[in-house]
Amino acid sequence: MAETGHNGGPPLEDEHVPEWGTGGIGNFFAWKVAHKATRTEVPWEIMLWRQRRAEALGLTYEEYSRELRERGRHVGPADAARVAAIKQARPVPTLIETRSRIGPGPVRGRAPQPGGPATRAPATSRGSGGGG
Repeated sequence: MAETGHNGGPPLEDEHVPEWGTGGIGNFFAWKVAHKATRTEVPWEIMLWRQRRAEALGLTYEEYSRELRERGRHVGPADAARVAAIKQARPVPTLIETRSRIGPGPVRGRAPQPGGPATRAPATSRGSGGGG
């Protein structure tokens, strides 16, 4: 039987589920602290050094940093197989993502025409010459 003032329908809000899920809390907070420790801020000079090294290998800074966190060692030119595996694991960009990176492109495949709007001199006002 429904309580007084209750229409017997489903609850309006879902039941609260804690961060660690429906199971026991276990070592959730220890893992949370360890995860945060891996994402500490890096000094500027080290970040630039990693960026240059990543670019030399053809990786992004995020890929290089993730590899360092997961493996505990810096990737170098001697790790060509590992670098190739990282590049292979990259997601294939969709058409929308590609367009947003490179811009809209020419309209219907036409190149800009000489003397077109982009190359014309600014128009000057032509009046009666004014003056007094």
